[in-house]
Parts: sequence; C-alpha cells; structure tokens
Amino acid sequence: MAQLLRRTRRAIAFNTVAALGDGPRQTPLPGFTLITTPQELVRFVRARWADGALRVLYTPQANVREHFDDVANLVWTMRDVVFAVDEVWYFQSPGWSPPALSNMMLMGRIRGHTLLWTAQRAAKVDKTLTSVSTELYVGKLTERRDLDAIRDCVPAEALERVPALAQWRFIHVSDSGDWREI
Repeated sequence: MAQLLRRTRRAIAFNTVAALGDGPRQTPLPGFTLITTPQELVRFVRARWADGALRVLYTPQANVREHFDDVANLVWTMRDVVFAVDEVWYFQSPGWSPPALSNMMLMGRIRGHTLLWTAQRAAKVDKTLTSVSTELYVGKLTERRDLDAIRDCVPAEALERVPALAQWRFIHVSDSGDWREI
C-alpha cells in the first residue's frame, strides 16, 4: 500500500496499527504529514484543500474505532481523494461496514474516491469490499477461512499458489481476472 500511496497527490492514510511512519519497524511515507486527532485533521484539510496537495498519515493515539468513524465521515464529504485503510478488518465484519466506508465502497467512484486497504485476515473483511475491489494483492494465506473469503475474487490456479507464497511475494489479480505473481 505504501508504494501506491507514495504516488498520490491527495490522500489520507488511516494508520490503524502505526505500521506506516518514520520509526523503527515502520514503512516510511515521505511527504506525508502525521496527524493524530480528528480536529487537527479538519484544520489541516481546510488549510490545504485549495492548493490541491493533501497527504496525511492519520495515526490515532487512542479510541481507534471512534477516530475511524470521524475520519471516514470526513473523507466521505471530500472529492478526488485516496483513502487508505491499514487493517480494514478492524472496522468491519464479513457482512457489515461502517456507513461512510460502505458509501465509499459502493458509490465512491462518483465522488472520485479511491479506496486502498490491507487486511491480515481476509475472512474478517466485508464481502462487499472484496467483491468491488478492482485489484487485489494477496500475500501468503494458509487458513481455510481466509482462502475461502477470497475464492470468488481470485482465479483457482492463482489461489492454489497463495499458501506457498514466500515472504513479500504476492498474487496480483486485476478486475479482468488476469493475475501474476510478483
């Protein structure tokens, strides 16, 4: 996800478990402004929206779920923005997503939203999200429930390779159904 975010001009990355940043064991996102509260985010968006460049690494210090709702609701009001959610399963269940996220999944293209997401456990991700995603990067999954959760989105021959993938190797599946190991 960090590679894709580095190429964006207007993005808000919800850094659920602080995996992104400049610290040890974090993936760096140069040029992103670290923000930790909804109020600070609103002020930053208001100040920077007109110039077009808006690159935020939102890392809540507490109340992660509550912050997610606030940030997702703000993003839903915006246009032409990438919303990246690290560990999206933390905010969903297989059949439910918070309303703002659900709106982005199903109607975001109309507002110019691009939704990027990561999840360690595919079985916990809202099925709507996996079904409307136009590209998937699938790393090693070995648990049957996780493999079943992506079965309809990943061609059978690619799915067979998923449990044996090496670290940092992925199956990339496009919306056309084409796939390759990267």
